[in-house]
Amino acid sequence: AFAYAHQPAGTNYTAAAAGSYNPNGAIKVLREGAGAYRVVFTKLGSAVSTNNGNVQVNAVGTGKAHCTAIEWGAQTDVSVYVRCYTPAGAPVDSKFTVLFLLPHPHVAYTYANQPSAASYSPNPSASWSPSGGGVTITRNGVGDYTVVWPWIGPDIVDGGTVQVTGYGENTQCKATSLFDTGAIVRCFAPNGSRVDARYTVLLGS
Repeated sequence: AFAYAHQPAGTNYTAAAAGSYNPNGAIKVLREGAGAYRVVFTKLGSAVSTNNGNVQVNAVGTGKAHCTAIEWGAQTDVSVYVRCYTPAGAPVDSKFTVLFLLPHPHVAYTYANQPSAASYSPNPSASWSPSGGGVTITRNGVGDYTVVWPWIGPDIVDGGTVQVTGYGENTQCKATSLFDTGAIVRCFAPNGSRVDARYTVLLGS
């Protein structure tokens, strides 16, 4: 499921039909304050079981805003909380897109929630690998991480894409390289310095 939130100042509206899809119903976007949004995928919660899925968010437009995921959860609906910021780190209204994915043979993903850990395996409920293997994240230095999905298929890495979204904090995270079994991720503070941070990362084909 995915949505294009096209009304930055809109307080409660239906996401643009062009650029949005929910297999179970409507998509609502609610503005909860400056740069603070909740995207509701109606009745999508019935598709979520033991795996909580993965969320990716991107700012849209000619401005310099960036957006992060704050939280997501499923009950009857799936709600994704989004925050958008100026380059200086101030909240700002912005257009954005949000993508929500569940396990599938052509994707691999994880939520990296231990920014300062030297090496760890993320929570399986927020991770997925079609190979059936786990995920390992190694911290190479401040804000520099190697994410590995062992035995992942070459169709995902060689012919696919990688997306990264900062989670929670006002940080920007990006993939700097893609290799046979994973990706290198780096995260930055508003001033451009490297910083340890939480993030979500997705490989897909």
